[in-house]
Amino acid sequence: MLVLAVAAFVSSCAEPPTADVEAAKSSVEAARSAEAPKYATAEFNALEDSIKAISAELEVQKNKFALFRSYDRVKQTAMSTKSNAEQVATLSRENKAKAKAEAEAALNDANTSVTAAKEALDMAPVGKDNKADIAQMKSDLAGIEAQIPGVQAAISSEDFFGAKDKAVAIKSSADNVKSQVDAAIAKFQEKHPKWKPKTKS
Repeated sequence: MLVLAVAAFVSSCAEPPTADVEAAKSSVEAARSAEAPKYATAEFNALEDSIKAISAELEVQKNKFALFRSYDRVKQTAMSTKSNAEQVATLSRENKAKAKAEAEAALNDANTSVTAAKEALDMAPVGKDNKADIAQMKSDLAGIEAQIPGVQAAISSEDFFGAKDKAVAIKSSADNVKSQVDAAIAKFQEKHPKWKPKTKS
């Protein structure tokens, strides 16, 4: 009877929680499919660390005598990893939506700055002293504006981080051109106090 009791104890307690481990791995892969490595990087790295910890603990228990094996830690880690992976997948989707919104907002800001610079150039006086400078500013702005389609393409291909960075750079460059135009207008007005900038029709 004692032998049978020991055998029953070993068979019931020494089995690894395979179903829990596979469920955890499946949830981590689902998080990967939700682009967590890109949009929830730190959290996804923690999930991968948990999977590695599960594998390591399984190996530790495997090398023990059957009677002394315990898979409690493996089971607990697998269950928490599954739960965490589901949360990370949700976080990734939320962060992706946020990144898209930020990229689109940055593109809108870039377009606004380009338009403002163009309007300032249209109102700027062109004389013998600044004709070359105004022409250079227009050329610079045309080059800046030509980058806008690249931002739109990046958004379409879901490169939201890259799109935002490009849009921010475009806005900065356009704002710089407008500042130069404003300075040129102010300088011209000093020399020609009666001059008034053209107004938009």
